[in-house]
Amino acid sequence: MYNQPDKQTKHGITITQQDKDRTNSDEFLNDSLIDLDLKILQQTGEIEQQNQCHFFGSHFYTKLERRTKETRSRNDFKAVHDDLKRWTTNVRLFEKRWIFVPINAHTHWSLAVIHNPAAAVKSALLEETPLKSCIIHMDSMNLHRSQPIYENLTKYLVEEYRVQNGAGCAVSEFSSNDIPLVSPKVPQQNNYSDCGVFLLKYAEYIFLHCDTDIRQKDIDERLKSFLPKEMFTHSDISKKRRDLAEKITDLENQLKKSI
Repeated sequence: MYNQPDKQTKHGITITQQDKDRTNSDEFLNDSLIDLDLKILQQTGEIEQQNQCHFFGSHFYTKLERRTKETRSRNDFKAVHDDLKRWTTNVRLFEKRWIFVPINAHTHWSLAVIHNPAAAVKSALLEETPLKSCIIHMDSMNLHRSQPIYENLTKYLVEEYRVQNGAGCAVSEFSSNDIPLVSPKVPQQNNYSDCGVFLLKYAEYIFLHCDTDIRQKDIDERLKSFLPKEMFTHSDISKKRRDLAEKITDLENQLKKSI
């Protein structure tokens, strides 16, 4: 039906009619729909917004988690990172202000967002910085355990920093002081099918406010000012499904015109 080129996947993002049907109410959004909407979100932003943000594909964290479990007995996170190198080809993660990581496990979606990782480096090196780094985990049913997600992502960031800056770099770990975990109170779904739509709305909200920096006061308050619990309503969820279906139709029509 439609294929969207994507640097993180070998074959791009393919959307079929069956995928499009999943935009109907009470249907579970799959990986192709999540990846497509996040890609379109980034492309529709201003250049500065695009440069400040990085969106990992929906399979990134799945592979990170699986390889972490496979290598746990020998504590070899370098091997984990080696298998994920292609995900950041030509991407300088520590120059990004916001890094979006969609998470799918147990037929459920949640979203982790890494804010300002460069500030975590400064903190680890005991350098003064007015900015704060953190990892935000947003889950519309509170089904995914935040702590393992946090640990996997911080280990990944340490190895990514080592690769980008040489094996002799001074950062060997990020503490919870360098980059704390924040699980804010966010809008919750009232069914079993809307988790993917909530993920997209969380990402959309942060992307539209990506010029905002998080301070220690925000972290202490679990981001209640930055991420208000009323950031969107359940009627916005229905509208998001319709908007996604319309985007797919528009892309399909553009493809037909180009043939």
